[in-house]
Amino acid sequence: MNPYTKPVALIGSWARDLPGYVNEALNLCLRFDVIPVMVEQLGASDADAIAAVLSLVDDADLYIGIIGDSYGPTLAGRDKSIGELEYERAVERGIPRFVFRIEREQTSEDRLADFIDRIKEKQEVTPVKSISEFGILLTALLRSPNLINARGTRKGIRFGSRGRQKTALRVFVASPKDVQDERSRMPMVIETLN
Repeated sequence: MNPYTKPVALIGSWARDLPGYVNEALNLCLRFDVIPVMVEQLGASDADAIAAVLSLVDDADLYIGIIGDSYGPTLAGRDKSIGELEYERAVERGIPRFVFRIEREQTSEDRLADFIDRIKEKQEVTPVKSISEFGILLTALLRSPNLINARGTRKGIRFGSRGRQKTALRVFVASPKDVQDERSRMPMVIETLN
């Protein structure tokens, strides 16, 4: 269980070859009071890496997968990548999962394509073409007070070991003009608050 009073988001390990997307996810999580964690921050050896990865997923309240062109690293004696192990544990736990596929011109590895197909059997994989598009979509998810769980029903999410109810996600879709209008109003709002 999450030992923190704030929600924890595990950012999937495929993201290591996508530093711009990782930075955007980290910044947005922090902006919305969500603690981001990543496997890369562990520094674990192969011997205890699997237990450490699964422990991180067990402590997470939501999972953010950012998939690029690589299937990801596998540990000695394992046929699944660290990213696939993370995702499978998130599915087992039933925590909200948001998976983004970075669209590139090159074709991906066969193992990666097969894994993406397996994910699509369980949930949507959102294609994104740029960091800014990813940021807009993730912001909408992190701002939402409700979300759709893996079974397709709307519900709130419990965060932390104390069982407090806290709403986590609300989807808001806006046109670029709406976003620009909102940004132009922000200085007026800040000035009013001062």
